[in-house]
Amino acid sequence: MTNPAQYTADRLETAARAKDRSRRIAWLIQVSTALLFLWLALAVADYWLWLPRGWRFGGLAALGFLLILCLMRFIQHLRRPSRMKDIALELEARKPELGCTLSTAAEYLSGQRQATQEYEPELVAALQAQAAKKLLLVETPYHRKILRAAGVLAAACGALLLFLLLLPASLTALQRAALPWSGATYTRVEVKPGDIEMPAGRDLEIRAAFHGRPPRDPQLHWQSAPPAGWQSVALTKTNQAAWVHTLKNPQGTIRYRVSGNDAVSPDYRIRTYIPPEIKAVKVHVQYPAYTRQQAADLSAPDVSVVRASQLTFKVAASGPIAQARMRFANLPTVPLVKGEDNGWLATIPATRTSYYWIELTDADGRKGGNQKPFHLVVLPDEPPLVEVVEPGQDIRADATNKIPIRVSATDDFGVAEVKLVFHKLGGPEQSVLCRLEGDNPKELIANAEIDLAALQLQEYELVAYHAEAKDYNTLDGPGMGKSPVYFIEVTTREKALSQCNGQSEKINVLDLQKQMIAATGAVKADAPPERLKDLASLQRQTKEYAVIYQTYSPILRLAPPEALKEMAAAVASMDQAIAHLEEPKKLPALAAEESALQHLYQVVRLLPELESMPCNKKGNCVPIVLDAIEKMKQEQTKKREQELAKALTQTKRLALGQQRLNGIYQRAQGQLASQPPSATSKGGTPGSQPGQKGVQKNGNNGAEQDLNREGGSPQKPETAATNRPGAGQRQEADAADSQPKQGGAGMEAAGQTEVGDGADQPQDQLSQQAAALAAKLRELAGKDPRISHRFAEAMQQAAREMDRAAESWRAKLFQAASSHGGYGLSGLSEVMQGLQQLLDQPKPSDMAFEEYPKAYEEIIAEYLKRLSYAE
Repeated sequence: MTNPAQYTADRLETAARAKDRSRRIAWLIQVSTALLFLWLALAVADYWLWLPRGWRFGGLAALGFLLILCLMRFIQHLRRPSRMKDIALELEARKPELGCTLSTAAEYLSGQRQATQEYEPELVAALQAQAAKKLLLVETPYHRKILRAAGVLAAACGALLLFLLLLPASLTALQRAALPWSGATYTRVEVKPGDIEMPAGRDLEIRAAFHGRPPRDPQLHWQSAPPAGWQSVALTKTNQAAWVHTLKNPQGTIRYRVSGNDAVSPDYRIRTYIPPEIKAVKVHVQYPAYTRQQAADLSAPDVSVVRASQLTFKVAASGPIAQARMRFANLPTVPLVKGEDNGWLATIPATRTSYYWIELTDADGRKGGNQKPFHLVVLPDEPPLVEVVEPGQDIRADATNKIPIRVSATDDFGVAEVKLVFHKLGGPEQSVLCRLEGDNPKELIANAEIDLAALQLQEYELVAYHAEAKDYNTLDGPGMGKSPVYFIEVTTREKALSQCNGQSEKINVLDLQKQMIAATGAVKADAPPERLKDLASLQRQTKEYAVIYQTYSPILRLAPPEALKEMAAAVASMDQAIAHLEEPKKLPALAAEESALQHLYQVVRLLPELESMPCNKKGNCVPIVLDAIEKMKQEQTKKREQELAKALTQTKRLALGQQRLNGIYQRAQGQLASQPPSATSKGGTPGSQPGQKGVQKNGNNGAEQDLNREGGSPQKPETAATNRPGAGQRQEADAADSQPKQGGAGMEAAGQTEVGDGADQPQDQLSQQAAALAAKLRELAGKDPRISHRFAEAMQQAAREMDRAAESWRAKLFQAASSHGGYGLSGLSEVMQGLQQLLDQPKPSDMAFEEYPKAYEEIIAEYLKRLSYAE
């Protein structure tokens, strides 16, 4: 240390500058903290008390006054820098052991004292050297003042941050406190419909949506005319953000606005006007030429006409109309053309039934017309109704007879032609035109005859015939009507064999096979395939009757080989008919049915004792056989009802099990959706968070334990019909199947122990049980015609969807598993409802729906034996 005095002066000056700098920075921080606390306090007060604008201006003025005072104080600090002696006195006060060395040395250095005495310079130099040594041991921690001020400022910033995070609309509170003139509000409101023009006589719903802080008491204010006062009414809440009120029949011009909390909407206006109205609607109908109907004028807008008619609408409206059009529900819009007397015209063809509206627009663009739709009904031209009046039933005849046929034919617009179609079974069809009688073309009687000699019939051969009529439809016709099929038997008996039913017996295989032919022929070409499939069940029943006779009849055991061959051929033809009906193919099935009937008649020819099968020719049946049949009929019915009830219970059990698994799929999907992407990328289980390993496993195993413990038995069967997928989502399920697995390699690493073991095994079991139940329903459909094949098909489709759900679950495609499970549950619900309806329906009593009593084979065999030896 070469110059102690210089060192002491530099050290004290540096400390003075540090003190001034720290004091000014700390002062600025303290001022900022005070302003921040005052701003926050003003914002909090406004948030809770909704301060008026004047109070907020006063708070802003207080902030400004405080800021001015702080600036003045800061200027004073700038104009009064610290001196060396002040620094020395502060250091001596902090360390009393320094004495007065530093302050005295500072006085000599600053010039406050002068060395005027003898030896005084030497003493001052020694004093400076001593002061310099003591300064080496002294610190000047002026930065601590800055740190303390900064700590208080950090606390203020923390309070501000908590205010922003914890309270909604806190930014609005700060804005209102800092800028009271800005007009910011805690609540914002949107009003619909705003300014509007509307027809007079209608109600108007005013809807307000509030954002920000929920309103406490939102109200609607309206004023019907400027001199009148404002009226108010409370709004009604419909959901979280919507408030509504309906103004009943507003008239004239109305001003309105909506208020809630501190939010007030702008003023809107409602202007009402008299809309253009429909005075009258007249329709001129020009019928198709083939109907031979005269044109008609209708005075009502609701119209019912035959298809392809030309309709000319004439609309009379009130006031000047600039534009008019007809808008249909399912047809293109048709403009109306202006005619005379302010009438508007449009001509359209009647193609399909539809609702329609007439829309009118006046010169100012205001809309009018009918609010309730008018109805245009387009009727199809139905085919003629044909019936064979005489003989009107199956008859017997000799091979040389001429059979007169009398036919009744009716049509809504006239019958053009009636013909008789007949053919020998196994031969080509022939037809003959009928002679028409009557002056009214809509109701005619037609006559024709069938010359059996020309057909070269042998004994016990049949002729099938029916009548056909066509109308004058030249657009998409002609329309064809057919009568039921009747048969002419060439036998030596007094009446048709199918009429020999005994006194109370109902079973007659010949008659049942004829009914099959008539029913199959009546099926239209555009009928659904299920119709022929249902007929397959009836053909199967008839075949079973024939098999019973073939197996247990002692007469057939003693019959010649030709009879046995014909009986076997009849059964084989019935099998062919069943196969064609199942495909379904109508024409091959009809040919096979006719072949079976031919063979049955040949059996009767060879064994006259079996004319009525199983009645004898006198028609007397053994009472015990009838009792057995009736008893067995009841037992068979009871057994089928039990099987139906069992199938319904199994379906409900499957539906409940599938519903539980769907819940597992949905929870897995939801957990996966809420999981961060990094969770699966690091090998975590899909749908689980760190530290929560096994959540999926627990949930899935819990549902699996419920199913295994309860065996899938439903406690609330009615809930099985819930959780159906919405229509139109099957494509989404298929798309989900094609998506890559979510979770990547991490999910694969998780393995079955985390997710996969929870539901795939029960799902596989459910799908297998559904497939087995589908086979059971298919078997029941073959025994009971009431059970449609659609039940088995729906159950099989549900089984396939459930199997796809299991595959999707194993592949970690939770969305696809949920969708396929929903489709499976929907199919189960459909089957469940259908079976329940069958159990609730009245039971059929016709023998065509019953099985032959196989339990009474010995009694029937004894009865047939008695028949074979009857005199």
